[in-house]
Amino acid sequence: MKTLILLSFAIVIAACSSDSEKTECRYFDGDCDINCGDNCSPLCMYVEGTCDLTCGDDCSPECRDFIDYGPCNMDCGDNCDAYCWIGEVCHTTCGDNCEAACRYIQNCSVSAGDNSVINCISNEYCSVSCHGNCQLTCENTPNCSLDCSQGDSISCPDGTLACGNCSL
Repeated sequence: MKTLILLSFAIVIAACSSDSEKTECRYFDGDCDINCGDNCSPLCMYVEGTCDLTCGDDCSPECRDFIDYGPCNMDCGDNCDAYCWIGEVCHTTCGDNCEAACRYIQNCSVSAGDNSVINCISNEYCSVSCHGNCQLTCENTPNCSLDCSQGDSISCPDGTLACGNCSL
């Protein structure tokens, strides 16, 4: 009886669509497309297909635990906190004043707006493009790069890379 109840629960939380009220896909065998507005926290976890998370301003999209699956594509507005954790490929696009992080991702790419902070930790590849002032921290990421829209990146005294100046 417990198995039947747990299985029924897993089926309920796994149903994903582009319904604006749906904010999570968990343990799903297929593609997941979540599109929510401002102030939301869309989540993809253990999704075996492509995961597309789109949200407005002040949101916190998160993709996690998608090793051997994916990719995960996150697109958010200003003042967002985007996070990818344990997976193959993660693409993040965010507006101004954002924080984006990739941890334990094979290939992480981030396109960020002005005054954004990006953290690449224990990834194989991390490629960041910045449109304005940005700061990038690379830890245990052998292939880490920063492309600045207004010129060359600079190395900061604390070991980070920056577009514009070293302090945001």
